[in-house]
Amino acid sequence: MSLMKRRSAILGALLSDAATMPLHWIYDMKKFTEIVGSKCSTPEFFATPSCPFYGADQYPVGRLSPYGDEVMVLLKCMAEQGQFEAKLFVLEFANGYTGRLNHAIKDFKAAVDAGKPLAEA
Repeated sequence: MSLMKRRSAILGALLSDAATMPLHWIYDMKKFTEIVGSKCSTPEFFATPSCPFYGADQYPVGRLSPYGDEVMVLLKCMAEQGQFEAKLFVLEFANGYTGRLNHAIKDFKAAVDAGKPLAEA
């Protein structure tokens, strides 16, 4: 895959993450339709953050979601190293990620802090 295609894929992923962030975690279509109303066919960058787990104060419209924040740590680490280095990424993520801590990330950070091997982190 060409460098341009790889860059475009990353940009597309980050853009779609930010575009859908206001409506994350809403799987009930009836509730979704009630929230978006007439904008049901164009919900991207929905003006009212409606995610039940994180609000506009933490994640305003246009900002990456917590998942985007996680990916940014990976991309930064890869850009600095020129490739993916698992051990360096684990340390960078465990020590450098400052976004929302979901259960998986809390468990991961605890495993790294406890000195568990990479395969167990």
